[in-house]
Amino acid sequence: MIVLAILLAGVGLFLLCRLAFLLAVYALPLFTGAGVGGAAHALGAGLIVSALLAALAGIVALAACHFATDVLQPSVMRTVVIALFAAPAAFAGYHLAHGLTALTAVSE
Repeated sequence: MIVLAILLAGVGLFLLCRLAFLLAVYALPLFTGAGVGGAAHALGAGLIVSALLAALAGIVALAACHFATDVLQPSVMRTVVIALFAAPAAFAGYHLAHGLTALTAVSE
């Protein structure tokens, strides 16, 4: 029984690390899509149109970042693009760690 618990804890840790990595990679397109979708819905667009605009904005943001890192030659410009891509990832990673700590911390 203890071996099964150890194996399940290992699988859970692996899945959590994979989730954190995917959250870091796709944070900018997710935040961009959520912002555009929320703005479109606030301006009166329907749910389907807002969802389509959010998906399109996320795809465009991801494609633009990949295109910019492939095309830009000066290392300063590439660093700026990568920093723009990494800032939402750091924000999401911080809140993931903070949330997990809050879930596992012992309260008084």
